[in-house]
Amino acid sequence: MVNFRFGWNVYGAGTLTFEGACSGGCPMGVTNQHSDTADRTRMLLGLDMLFGREPLVIGFGLWFMPHVTIEPDRGVISGGSDKNLGFEFTPPLIVGGIAPLNERVSLSLRGFVGPQILFGGGDGAIEQDVDAYEDFCDSTSSIRECDTGAETRLGLTPGLAGGVIVGAGPAVSISGDLMVQYTNLELFSFEAAGSGWSARQSYSYEGVRFWLVLGVGLGG
Repeated sequence: MVNFRFGWNVYGAGTLTFEGACSGGCPMGVTNQHSDTADRTRMLLGLDMLFGREPLVIGFGLWFMPHVTIEPDRGVISGGSDKNLGFEFTPPLIVGGIAPLNERVSLSLRGFVGPQILFGGGDGAIEQDVDAYEDFCDSTSSIRECDTGAETRLGLTPGLAGGVIVGAGPAVSISGDLMVQYTNLELFSFEAAGSGWSARQSYSYEGVRFWLVLGVGLGG
């Protein structure tokens, strides 16, 4: 069965954590703090390929989330209040069950886990911070080593989804789900060292998203 899915983030929240350390006579400051953060990522576009028959199905998804955006309580990332981090791609493994209520209506429950890939380019907040630290390295003569990390960040995202499937015709179905997704990503990392000093700075985000997901299934 092929399922085309459209999701809307009805609630997303988490914590943005900054971790830094500096030893010796560092020519830069570091930050250690936490900030409650709203996840303003709104849209999920997805394609699921599911195999098997009732009551068990297994498969994989191809999910795309444009404009991944967070809003910290305090202005702790470069720029304004809403931080566009880039776009996200997730190819999860999906395992689920389907329980028919009658000839047309079934209940579904699915679990998923897979890599969470955040592409942080496109003048987003991550790219701005990479550029700022690279400029700092270029303008500081005492630096021997400098690593601003990569703009593409990788994590692992698990979750659950449950809802209703309604038959709409031969080999066609309509579904509605509530899906919860856990996310945990290191968004930025920086390390530098010079004569008699070393420094590191990173920030990460951990949170959950609750999606309302509508789907159109073909086959089965």
